[in-house]
Amino acid sequence: MNACARRTTLVIAALLALPLLSGVGLKRAAARSAPKSAAAAHADLTGEWWLDVARSQFGGSAHTPKSRTDRIVHRDPELLVRSLTVRPAGDSLALEYRYRTNGESTNKVMGQNVRTAGKWDGAALALSSHATMLMMDLSVAERWSVSADGRTLTEVRASKGPTGEVKQTLVFQKH
Repeated sequence: MNACARRTTLVIAALLALPLLSGVGLKRAAARSAPKSAAAAHADLTGEWWLDVARSQFGGSAHTPKSRTDRIVHRDPELLVRSLTVRPAGDSLALEYRYRTNGESTNKVMGQNVRTAGKWDGAALALSSHATMLMMDLSVAERWSVSADGRTLTEVRASKGPTGEVKQTLVFQKH
């Protein structure tokens, strides 16, 4: 093979290898060969979830809601939660949150940014949120898990702020 033919062969080989060198080909190949069980291990949180107030623990909070409904749309890695809470006084509070199950998201609560890092920890979703409101640092660590039958969502959370730590367990039923 002459020098010109060798050069042409090398250029063609380099062009064919470019997707592999950039990682695109490797990612596609990995996606094709990735076991389906990893994705199946993560619960689908989509649905309308009603808070079971009697089975939930609010950490001694005087602010036990009368009711709460969360509507969740889950298309991994994105999670949209629309929450409607009826508070003890009878008024309601509607909130909307967007989370990522594989990284960080930012939501606005009472005009303040709340940063949340999400990741799967086995079959459970771990969320770690942080905000500064009224010059006070607040953090919440949550772990969401779904029962084997897919009908119960349990959110275990620990909130830390200037007044201390509050631990809660919220139990939701799917309707």
